Amino acid sequence: MARKTKEEARLTHEELLDAAEICFHEHGLARTTLAMIGARAGYTRGAVYWHFRNKGELLEAVIDRVKLPFLQELERLVDGERTNPIRDLRRVTQQSLADLQSSPRLRHILGIIMLRCDSGDDTRQVLDMRREGFSQVILRITNALRRAGELGQLRAGVDIDAAAAIVHMIMLGSIHGYLLAPDSIDLQRTGISALDIVLRAFVNDGVLD
Repeated sequence: MARKTKEEARLTHEELLDAAEICFHEHGLARTTLAMIGARAGYTRGAVYWHFRNKGELLEAVIDRVKLPFLQELERLVDGERTNPIRDLRRVTQQSLADLQSSPRLRHILGIIMLRCDSGDDTRQVLDMRREGFSQVILRITNALRRAGELGQLRAGVDIDAAAAIVHMIMLGSIHGYLLAPDSIDLQRTGISALDIVLRAFVNDGVLD
């Protein structure tokens, strides 16, 4: 019985996250309430509070469902057994762009983070989460570039910190443009083309071939 109760709690937790994702996407952060989320999932406001202390905690859990897998993939780029972290970075980025095009959930959540920031305390919380996420991604890109430098794959004189920031900006720009006009942009093709142009400016000939 305890095992069944635990499973029921897990399912309720996931249903609340699903409902929160939809509400945040449709109404924005400031206009979404815990009561709205509970009603969307078919639960009371008290049930929401049983799983989450506040809307901020709920929002963070919604974002973490898609953020953590991507960060984990980036973390693997500096594995000591890898011989081409730049090519691996390109592969991870290409897969992430493909996932974004095919996954409504991922589009919803990135849309919440990048496009649905209303005024108020919720906006500040999202901005804090965004800054933290950006820092984690840039750190992993920096580590991948540093590993490439150790392997002799970077051009002489490349500023690794600046290069990592530029790569990150290209990624963000491609994603932001796609979220604004998804029907007018082939994200995988244009995003990877832009990334390739930037990476080739930093790496030696043949590294991406």
